[in-house]
Amino acid sequence: MSGLGSRVKEARLEMGLSQKALGDLVHVSQQNIWKIESGKSKATYTIGKLAEHLCVSVDWLLTGNAPKRPALEDQQLQSMIQQNPRQYAVTNRIVERLTQLEPRQLAAIESLLDAFGKHPET
Repeated sequence: MSGLGSRVKEARLEMGLSQKALGDLVHVSQQNIWKIESGKSKATYTIGKLAEHLCVSVDWLLTGNAPKRPALEDQQLQSMIQQNPRQYAVTNRIVERLTQLEPRQLAAIESLLDAFGKHPET
């Protein structure tokens, strides 16, 4: 298994996703995910989507040397708190609840969030 493949598999398992579920999220087949994880494909065309849906950094996926899940810098966090303390509190509550959800529940919330981002045609 390649370094990239082992990191994809590690992150996928941490997220509780099957190869098919991850493939569905990044719009490739389960077989393509298997090829990536087994080192038979480098996945350069999907690396950004993989990182996004696995909640890891692209650099970590590619090299294994970067932080896996970079945290907000202290300055950014302090700025967020000062600018809008209520939003920060709500964000913390949301994150706390999200960590308790099953993968299928997270997928449903992600679909809902995607729907909010779509603009009706005029």
